[in-house]
Amino acid sequence: MRDYSYSKLNLFESCPAAFQKKYIEKLPEAPSDALAMGSLIHHIIATYNQHCLKKRLETDITAMPEIVSKCFYEKPWGLTSDKYPEVLAMAERIAASHTVDPNTVVGIEEWVQKWLKGKTYLFRSIIDRLDIVGNTVIITDYKTDHQLRTQADVEADFQLAVYAWQALNEYPQVNEFIVRLDFVRHDVVREATLDIGRVVMVENQVLGLIGQVEQAISKNKFPARPGHFCGWCGYSTICPAAQNIPADVQPCATPEEAKKLAEELLILERQVAVRKESLKQYCNKAGFVEVNGVAWGFHPVESRSVEDVEAFVKIMNEAGRDPRPFLAVSGTKAKKLYGMPELQPILVDKSSSRFDSKKVKGSDVA
Repeated sequence: MRDYSYSKLNLFESCPAAFQKKYIEKLPEAPSDALAMGSLIHHIIATYNQHCLKKRLETDITAMPEIVSKCFYEKPWGLTSDKYPEVLAMAERIAASHTVDPNTVVGIEEWVQKWLKGKTYLFRSIIDRLDIVGNTVIITDYKTDHQLRTQADVEADFQLAVYAWQALNEYPQVNEFIVRLDFVRHDVVREATLDIGRVVMVENQVLGLIGQVEQAISKNKFPARPGHFCGWCGYSTICPAAQNIPADVQPCATPEEAKKLAEELLILERQVAVRKESLKQYCNKAGFVEVNGVAWGFHPVESRSVEDVEAFVKIMNEAGRDPRPFLAVSGTKAKKLYGMPELQPILVDKSSSRFDSKKVKGSDVA
């Protein structure tokens, strides 16, 4: 018997070598603030929801500070104490914008499982929140990501479909599935309704992915797959694909050479990021580190702004200088206004391109 989960299958799809390090060799991952923060916030939300359910309350904002304190210090999450204010502020925003209905919630961080192929494989999932209203199951998956996903991303999310399939196995009376991604950093919820026909097909997809993993295990072949996952891989320092990266390269002459170079860059960028984070933590406590005329550390950056535009214009005019060249509307702040017809005559298109890498849509498990 071997147990599986969405996270295991997703890791194998992302990079078989990382799957081998984590689940076959059982090596610990490199610590990550983002991963630690996500785990802690999930634990705080679950604890808060369970508190409300126990008290038969839809909300209890006053309880959140005590819950955060207990959760933050009850075990070593890998976060320094200076992260506490950020965690508390996020948790309080969550408590202020979320409610719990004791009459519909049937599970908080609920374990659901199903045997596949007799008792050959046990597939497990933990659903952050599960509500049932009549014959409708509502699945909520909390996300602490900084990046918001689109509605199309939610509708195509395989993990949510897996959760719906497992909820159907657990509660066979349901025939409608509402799945939600709750981006708690932004107080944004995106939801989709899944057709039962799609939900029942998930089992075949899961078995197909398990078959790929089993084949890799039987052949002991777990090749590294450089891609978007390299950006947060916990095994970048021991990645087998990094072993033979040459110090120098020749100009790319073929598509194959360009692809190989792009893969190497993904690995190297992750290794640089890991080293910078480690050095950053050291410099935060010990100060600058000087190496051959280069000082690593927290260098001051002077930044000022003028908030009173009218006063600025007046002072510039009195000084005999034209203020207009110094005035501009922030593109970031004005982005939502670009669709206004009234603005079209004065908009100046300054679009450009830059050389960079970007995750391709649809590159997750599907």
